[in-house]
Amino acid sequence: MAWLLDEEGRPEYAVGMVQDITERKLAELRLAENEERFKHLAHHDNLTGLPNRLLFADRLHHAMSRARRSGALLALLFFDLDRFKAINDTHGHEGGDEVLRAVAQRLTGLVRDADTVARFGGDEFIILMEDVTETTDVEHLAGKVLAGLAQPLPLGDQTLTVTTSIGISIFPRDGADADTLIKRADDAMFRAKQEGRNLFVFHDETPLARVAGP
Repeated sequence: MAWLLDEEGRPEYAVGMVQDITERKLAELRLAENEERFKHLAHHDNLTGLPNRLLFADRLHHAMSRARRSGALLALLFFDLDRFKAINDTHGHEGGDEVLRAVAQRLTGLVRDADTVARFGGDEFIILMEDVTETTDVEHLAGKVLAGLAQPLPLGDQTLTVTTSIGISIFPRDGADADTLIKRADDAMFRAKQEGRNLFVFHDETPLARVAGP
């Protein structure tokens, strides 16, 4: 704003300029929305909407740091769908994708808000369970996953029964770093399949650690 003076040098009236910044604000808003969308796409699985490996690795890193400070345990539940290839062969990849989306939706309804469910790739999923006080808490969640996924799943005009095999590792007893924890949970999942599928197995190989699900 600028003042215009009269002949005696006194302010007579002011001249101002108004600029419409609506377009600029809208552009800034669109840019912020795009950045948020790209950030989401970079950290989530396109098919299921679950966190992907990148986001899971970040959350696991922070969870391990918190567990070291607090002395609490955390658990990894690593699993894939039993005989998923047969589903793809029978119903095609579109049918397989529909099953994966349904499984993801069920999983998010089975875990606590503090837990993380991620799609690791293909038909592989992993759950990060924080603030574990007793391994019985982990057994309870694993049993819920087995029972929840085994509920009839509609696919087109058919109904499928999907089962899974779960391998479990516990921090810090089964490993002090993320790669070791994931590998040991994966190894335990392989043993669960050898034991007969549709059950969960802890990395600890003692007989008491092998508990069949419902």
